[in-house]
Amino acid sequence: MKEDDNLLDHVNKVTTMVDQLAYLEVPMHSVNIIITLLERLCASYKYLINALETMPMKELTMEYMMIRLMHEMSKRKEKEP
Repeated sequence: MKEDDNLLDHVNKVTTMVDQLAYLEVPMHSVNIIITLLERLCASYKYLINALETMPMKELTMEYMMIRLMHEMSKRKEKEP
């Protein structure tokens, strides 16, 4: 993901990739999806990435991560002129 890319577009690309793999009967565990999403975020998300990476894996669900990503996106939009 590049700095000027849209976060929702990034999430949608990864989700589409996961759906395509599922169609080919290649299962992806949620932890792998989470890692893929976090690894592909741009550097400006480093604090969010660090916060999420320090969480116990039992607590870091896809739902929780998506909530945090959407919250971060809305915070960034509020800062835009």
